[in-house]
Amino acid sequence: EGGGWTTVYEGNTCHDTKTGMLVYMNYTKRWLFSGEFEGKTYDRSYFGDSEKLEQRLTDTNVGLEFAEKK
Repeated sequence: EGGGWTTVYEGNTCHDTKTGMLVYMNYTKRWLFSGEFEGKTYDRSYFGDSEKLEQRLTDTNVGLEFAEKK
């Protein structure tokens, strides 16, 4: 990101077992700051800013095969 900022993503993806197509994903994106600001030094500090994304495949013309948990 620059200027001492690092972007961290935490989440999950689900892919079709036959095609490898991404069918679901979600993540939380957070910004961490390392550096000096107003006389204080920070090392990968998190200040509460985040972004959440959830995306789901709703339609396709390809036959999908899903693995089932046993």
